[in-house]
Amino acid sequence: MYRKIKLIQEITNRVINILSEESEGMDLGGFWFIGPNPAVDMVVLKGNNVLLITRKPGTIEGGKLALPGGFINTTAKKGEPFKWGSETAKEAAIREVEEETGLNTEQVKSLIQEVGVYDDRNRDPRNNKNAWAVSYAFIVQLPSDYDDEVYGRDDASDAEWIPLNKVSSLAFDHGKILRDALSKVSLI
Repeated sequence: MYRKIKLIQEITNRVINILSEESEGMDLGGFWFIGPNPAVDMVVLKGNNVLLITRKPGTIEGGKLALPGGFINTTAKKGEPFKWGSETAKEAAIREVEEETGLNTEQVKSLIQEVGVYDDRNRDPRNNKNAWAVSYAFIVQLPSDYDDEVYGRDDASDAEWIPLNKVSSLAFDHGKILRDALSKVSLI
């Protein structure tokens, strides 16, 4: 059994090396990895309000409202295929919400639900034949007494609670993610 595992690891390493060599000079369109670049998006609700960020000018979809989110951490190097293991998608969602808004959702992680995986090749303007974003979306409904002070950080110039009936267009495919998430919950 050990020999089989060792052989599989050796083959995997060879494939990664081949792909890394082929990726030199390859247009990754602003992405870090060849192929799918796993990301997360989190719908955070409190009552009839949703937590949204304003993306910083100069970032992709800069100036637009968006769900908090970002890329999943990995040990893979730039130009390699993504490797799982550094953090789970749920852990990345919790981290990204805190990085972008200052809101800590770690203490309510048992309330976080999966919404779905979004891999439409048109979901991110950077997507190309060599690299594309795939998002794992989550939703959490915060209790009414939850400390919900937020502020823009990282690649968010602002973070705010917006009434659901006031949300219009969102960056990327976040409007679809929000609609899908809301179909999974009953609002408090």
